[in-house]
Amino acid sequence: MPGLIERREFESIHHGTPTLIATFEVATGAVLTPSIGPTRTEADFAVHSAQTIDTDRAASWIFVVDQLHTHKAETLVRLVAERCGRGED
Repeated sequence: MPGLIERREFESIHHGTPTLIATFEVATGAVLTPSIGPTRTEADFAVHSAQTIDTDRAASWIFVVDQLHTHKAETLVRLVAERCGRGED
């Protein structure tokens, strides 16, 4: 605010803040296979998705995600194609 000294909150210092990627089971709210790491890349999201699918390979999975570029990357598309038995390019 004008006329006041700028103050720094203790939360504003970020030195290596970890990234959380989590999958929630909608019916129960349970967290499945949380992933905590230093980055949130397309490879990180693909590994997380594979770990989630591996919890029940016979299930029909539906992932609801936002439009973040890591959620529509080639790595993830290839993973889904492989898991659906569609190995071609």
